[in-house]
Amino acid sequence: MKTYLTVTPPGPVTDKAELDIRWTIDAGKRTCCDVKVTLTCNGKQIGRTESFQSINDIVNGRVRIKTAGMKGIYIFNLVVSAADCSIPIVSRNIAIIPSSIPTTKLISGAWMGLTHWSEEEGLYWNNELK
Repeated sequence: MKTYLTVTPPGPVTDKAELDIRWTIDAGKRTCCDVKVTLTCNGKQIGRTESFQSINDIVNGRVRIKTAGMKGIYIFNLVVSAADCSIPIVSRNIAIIPSSIPTTKLISGAWMGLTHWSEEEGLYWNNELK
């Protein structure tokens, strides 16, 4: 059984962003069993599912979180329990930075080209891109 946890954007982000947190549980060749999935953020439960998985079943889940009012490091843990199976906890950390604009003013994240949302936000790194 394999577990996957993705936080998008991968961070750091500002308190003007929305996090998209997705998880997948892949039963693989494991025999049928009940699976309980819990997603926590700094120890507080923010998502939970229970399902019955057969061989090759895949279960997905998703939670969206607005970061307004949040700052600091947040730890997301995916805890999966299945009968007679030890499954490691999967963790992802993300830094949330207070800001007056949506961008962190850092060159980071996934780049698909040298573009930005607006001239106002691009102002902080235009010189570095030249």
